[in-house]
Amino acid sequence: MPLDHPALLHERTLRELGPHATRFALEVVAECGSTNDELSLAATRTDERIAVLVALHQRAGRGRRGRAWHAGDGLTFSCAWPIAPDAPPPSALSLAAGLAVAEAIEDLGVRDVALKWPNDVLVDGRKIAGILVELVSGQRHTQRAIIGIGANLGSVPDYPPDGGRPATAIARHLPAAPAIETALATILVRLAARLDAFAAGGFAAMQHDWSQRDAFAGHMVRIDGEGASRSGRCEGVDADGALRLATASGIERILSGELSLRSAA
Repeated sequence: MPLDHPALLHERTLRELGPHATRFALEVVAECGSTNDELSLAATRTDERIAVLVALHQRAGRGRRGRAWHAGDGLTFSCAWPIAPDAPPPSALSLAAGLAVAEAIEDLGVRDVALKWPNDVLVDGRKIAGILVELVSGQRHTQRAIIGIGANLGSVPDYPPDGGRPATAIARHLPAAPAIETALATILVRLAARLDAFAAGGFAAMQHDWSQRDAFAGHMVRIDGEGASRSGRCEGVDADGALRLATASGIERILSGELSLRSAA
């Protein structure tokens, strides 16, 4: 049985998770369109485990703003997290997930992993992983967050993974790529811990940790969104995950948009 066989990856990931395995309802498939879409359509679980769907190949992976996500030799999976009725607003959930992925990549041995608001993980200014969070409504006003994660392990495509930043891979910063089950288990353990913290105290409980990795803090940036572009100095994020942009008229709170460094023109 080859190493990338779904059943073998499932077995080895559970072994890597050890005592943490009971936190997850893990499924591994050879191929699907989008793991986010598949989990969005799946029935809501009645237990408190985090549902995880891993695809060895995604035919229709998606990044932010409807872009296609093309992983290189990587890891693509999604988690379905039930949001409790009294949980904090999920607006900053992508930041919490990005922080967990950054911590996991450092656990694997990569140094100086940074974050780009709101959902990119960078090393040396290049994208090494990305997060896509989507909210799904269920019965009786219940809500789930579908957290899609793509991380480059061994190689990257010759073009940016979702039409955005240039890419890199974990193996480029280590003597060899980690085993896929090791990378998956490491990310899942970190993600579960950050989701627990988010449920208890919202993003405010991890604002400092995220800010310590903020790749664009203090830089002149441009925000492209649904309306006109804005430019200013990035002043980090506030307690609910909004970007703070210093402009001539004062500090603006940016809730969504595409962040990029402003050219020195």
